[in-house]
Amino acid sequence: MQRRDKDTQSLLFLRYGGQNNSDLWIVTIGLTSILSILATILLLDMGQTDVYPHLFYIPIILAAYRYRQDGVIYGTLLAGAYLLLHGLILPEPSALIDALFRSFVMAGVGGIVGLLSGRLSESEERYRKFAENAEDIIYRIDLVPEQRFAYVNPAVTRITGYTPEEHYENPILGFRIVHPADRHLLNNIQDGERVNEPIILRWIRKDGSVIWVEQQNTPIYNKEGTLIAIEGIGRDITRRKKADETRRLLASIVTYSDDAILSLSTDAKVLSWNKGAEEIFGWTAEEMIGTDYQRVIPPEDRAIFRSYFFEMVARKIPQRRQINRLHRSGKKIRLALSIAPVLDENGAIIAISGIMRDITDQIRMEEVLRRSEELYRALFYGTSIPTALLEADGTIALVNDGFSRLTGDDPDMLKGRLFPLIFPESRREEIAAILSSCSVGDDRAIREIGASIIRRDGEERTLIGRFAPLSESRQVIISAIDITEQQKMIQRLSEGLEEKEILLKEVHHRVKNNMQVVSSLLHLQALTLREDQYAEIFRESENRITSMALVHETLYRSETLSRIDLRDYIGRLAEEVVQSYGSPGGISLTCRIEDISLDIDTAISCGLIINELLSNALKHAFVGRNKGEVVLSFQKGDNGCLSLTLEDDGIGLPMDFHPGDNARLGIELVRRLARQIGGRLAWSGCEGGGTIWTVRFPQEEEMP
Repeated sequence: MQRRDKDTQSLLFLRYGGQNNSDLWIVTIGLTSILSILATILLLDMGQTDVYPHLFYIPIILAAYRYRQDGVIYGTLLAGAYLLLHGLILPEPSALIDALFRSFVMAGVGGIVGLLSGRLSESEERYRKFAENAEDIIYRIDLVPEQRFAYVNPAVTRITGYTPEEHYENPILGFRIVHPADRHLLNNIQDGERVNEPIILRWIRKDGSVIWVEQQNTPIYNKEGTLIAIEGIGRDITRRKKADETRRLLASIVTYSDDAILSLSTDAKVLSWNKGAEEIFGWTAEEMIGTDYQRVIPPEDRAIFRSYFFEMVARKIPQRRQINRLHRSGKKIRLALSIAPVLDENGAIIAISGIMRDITDQIRMEEVLRRSEELYRALFYGTSIPTALLEADGTIALVNDGFSRLTGDDPDMLKGRLFPLIFPESRREEIAAILSSCSVGDDRAIREIGASIIRRDGEERTLIGRFAPLSESRQVIISAIDITEQQKMIQRLSEGLEEKEILLKEVHHRVKNNMQVVSSLLHLQALTLREDQYAEIFRESENRITSMALVHETLYRSETLSRIDLRDYIGRLAEEVVQSYGSPGGISLTCRIEDISLDIDTAISCGLIINELLSNALKHAFVGRNKGEVVLSFQKGDNGCLSLTLEDDGIGLPMDFHPGDNARLGIELVRRLARQIGGRLAWSGCEGGGTIWTVRFPQEEEMP
């Protein structure tokens, strides 16, 4: 404390010395007192009375200066000691009177010095308390003979976290706590630059946090003009800097906000007008500030504005409302307004601040959305198709009357229920998986499934459900078609069709049997004929009936009643024809039939054609020979036509062959049958003997 007191005195009165303490003062005063007494005794013995009295002034002044009241008493005692010594050693009356006068002067000097020292101490104490209790840092830094802190007040601990003692012990601590980026400012001060100017820099506190400090420095020069010390004040302005930054930020926000931010006087004159207001209204700040705000209000709305504006001025109550205003172009715009009074420290209203946002497009979009929702609700609730809206977790959010009728449940009972639970347990996992993929998956396609549900009354209904995901809300629209009655109808039709197929097969079976009976009768009749010509006619008729009977037999054995498999049919037909003519084993027959099916009418025509051509070959191609080869082929052509070919290596056709001769009824029949199916008969001879018969006809479209 003594060092701090002395440092304070030195700071304020520029009187700096070494380390001061009470013991040093006592020793000094005591030694000078003893020396003064001894010198007085010695000089009195020598008869000297002019010099020795002045020796007592030194301890008297020192005691009065240092100890004030006690020092004055001590000085009075020394004056008395002087008078006593003079009376004992030199008791002359005139000398005693002179000594008495001198002792009074000594005591007076001590009193005056004590009085002045007391006043000076009081002044120093006031300044010390001021420095000790100051909110700002007060400091003195000596620069010569070396840099050191001569004084720093306790405020440094609160502001920096470092104590004054730490500053005294570390002469460069004041430089170290300055932020590295700001240390160049201190270098400028030490170099004598900007020493009288306040500087703002950052300090790093003991805890590592950063604060802003404003320093005001006073340079101290010696007689030679050399800078020997710096005295100054450091003020923590961190809050002020943050407040300035906040104000700048708010000013920037206000200036560059997309919303219109403005202020009005109490008589509706424009005081401020930001860039957002310029964008919304089309008027610049220079054009609006100082003018009547009502210039941007439609004439029909000005009375309303005056009503709520002056009501707010009177009642000081903020208001929110939607308003109409005018753009510079004359176009009317819709705004959302929020206004509030600006009050002074006494609560008196000094201005009105307002924030406005252009909601013209928003109002338009809300209207579009409202109409869209109305349309959606009309479609949702107005349609007879069972429809439900599901949340992302599969719970039912909305159902229409159609869905309620489908399930037999009240709409309120369905809401909040898990959608998969209305299905049989065997299908719930599948339904849940579909819902999950619709609500969280990337595939947003509409899903369609067939399923059955059990109504509340226990009736089973079959339906087709469509799952349509809504990408934005992750909800799912479900629409269902009840196909229970259609399923029942299909079942009845299927059962009826099955019955018809059975009956049709029975018809084919009976037709085939009847044709076989006719064929057998013709065969028996042919056996009774003695003339070969008539027997041959009966055989040909028998083969023709057999070819038609085979069609009905094939249909009877087929899974379908509308088409004939030619590979099976032609193979059996050719075998029947060959057997009917009892051809010798030397005549071989090769069938090359592709996988082709024909309707019953075309198949009968083709069967008759094959019967005629093969019969003709067996009768005439190998006359006088017991060996030969017949190749029967049925193929699809590249142009969509079918090609029926019969080729033999027999004796060939006679030179005068003409299919229209009466003797060649079979060939004429083939020509007519070919025309009947839209085809054409062609024939040609082979080099080295033989004949090729070809029938080409278009392939009819197969029924699906």
